[in-house]
Amino acid sequence: MTCTARLSRRAGAGTAWRSAPSSRPCCGVPASRCSAPARESRGLRGTRQRLYVKEHAIMLNDPFFESKYTYGDDAVPSEPGLLVAHGVKHPTRSSLNLTSLPDEFLKIWHPTFLIRHPAMMLPSLYRTTLADLGPDAERLKARQGKGPLKHEATMKWIRTLYEFFAAYLPKDSMWPIVLDADDIMKTPELVTKYAPLADLDPAKLRFSWEMVPNEKIKTISKAHQVMTSSIRASSKTDTSKAAGAIDIDTENTKWRAEFGEEGCRNLEQWVRDMMPDYLAMHSKRLRLN
Repeated sequence: MTCTARLSRRAGAGTAWRSAPSSRPCCGVPASRCSAPARESRGLRGTRQRLYVKEHAIMLNDPFFESKYTYGDDAVPSEPGLLVAHGVKHPTRSSLNLTSLPDEFLKIWHPTFLIRHPAMMLPSLYRTTLADLGPDAERLKARQGKGPLKHEATMKWIRTLYEFFAAYLPKDSMWPIVLDADDIMKTPELVTKYAPLADLDPAKLRFSWEMVPNEKIKTISKAHQVMTSSIRASSKTDTSKAAGAIDIDTENTKWRAEFGEEGCRNLEQWVRDMMPDYLAMHSKRLRLN
């Protein structure tokens, strides 16, 4: 699950981000993401510039809320902190802001949320936790093979962040925008519709590309190889990665064969628990008509 944001920036006003849509829209979008475009602004050279930032929504979390979710209220005696945002003299945090960033900073974002059906997203995440990501991911060795952590197997973070933006933006605003991975993969016209909304040039969209040569693959890190394996093995939009009318009971058989009995049981529980949040956001998605 990913968040892309477009942000405002003025010379001397410090850093502002904008998350952008996934760079892998056609090959099996990873976990949910949030992206937001920055408002029109003057860059350091005096020309109008936009800043785009793409990140997994979970990476914006304040550790306080993750720990509270994982271990319970009594296990977290402290209070959540806030990162310093240049130009924000009196930072505040509202109840729907579970990030490390103050409300004032988040409110300069124009956010896009990219979601994917849990029955496709969670097995993909599980495979990544089992993979050998090489020396660049040494800090993850201790958890390799143990599957996703509790705070990773939920859409709580991305849905709450969506609700934060929906609560303060005008009711007639097109923001926040929600994109579903299936629509991105199966309906190129929707991508063409979205691009100008995020101030992106539709003429630069690509729905096919050259495969990455093996010689180049060998030069990138093991972690990068694992994370980009789908898109590197493709030369165009891969609609086989779409969820379609996926049936969780049918997927169970595949999960049991791939992840074992316990892994299958965990996956099914996580997927079913995530469905209400997914369906709620799915109902808000950008549509062609």
